Amino acid sequence: MQVTELSFSSLSEYLQFCPLKYYFRKVLHLEPEFLSAEMIYGSGFHKAVEAYFRAQLENKTVSADELMVLFCKSFEDPKIRYNGTGKQEMIDEAFILIKLVMDLPIGKVLGVEVPITIPVSKDFQIIGYIDLVTEENGKRMITDWKTCKKRPNPADVAQNMQLSTYNLAYPDADLRIAAVLKQKKPAVEFYPTSRTYDQRKRVVKTFCAVKQAIEANQWYPREGWWCDGCGYQSQCRKEY
Repeated sequence: MQVTELSFSSLSEYLQFCPLKYYFRKVLHLEPEFLSAEMIYGSGFHKAVEAYFRAQLENKTVSADELMVLFCKSFEDPKIRYNGTGKQEMIDEAFILIKLVMDLPIGKVLGVEVPITIPVSKDFQIIGYIDLVTEENGKRMITDWKTCKKRPNPADVAQNMQLSTYNLAYPDADLRIAAVLKQKKPAVEFYPTSRTYDQRKRVVKTFCAVKQAIEANQWYPREGWWCDGCGYQSQCRKEY
């Protein structure tokens, strides 16, 4: 198979999680047996945050209750599997966090879910969407939202490949992770960072390496904490 484009989410699924899951989902297009509630929480929260800042971009208003309706729609799929934390507990927590996002000191919104395309060669490009682009103190700021249970490690922020990918499109922009902390005391915190030319060059090489591995049909399981929330467990055991 020829790979003509890759997004960071595809690269992450193959490189940072599991090549075999990538094969099941992206190549064979198999449906998962179940969906992780934590994954649904993250995607639902992103949709709510996107709607809030898109309303700002369009000079409209939206309430926390309206954003919660959007968030809750993500939990309508009957294939969702809960692990420890129930649906209502997740909804109550998300409501607090969404209100915290709405209270953040954010500059002028320039773009929401901004598409990017970075040509690498005549037959390969890197694609993706930037969560939020704002103007902060006269400079462009790229923000990536992350729902997480622990505060990000400074080293992880400094090496975050997703921000490195976005920096390819906007090399002069400031960068930050907005950590949405799902803790006993919920919080939203900013973690600013920057990238060098060498880091941008490195991420392009990584995309090219993953492209070559996919084209060579390199599919194998990579086990870790993510296996518990993977909906392809039965198929994985059949293959390996």
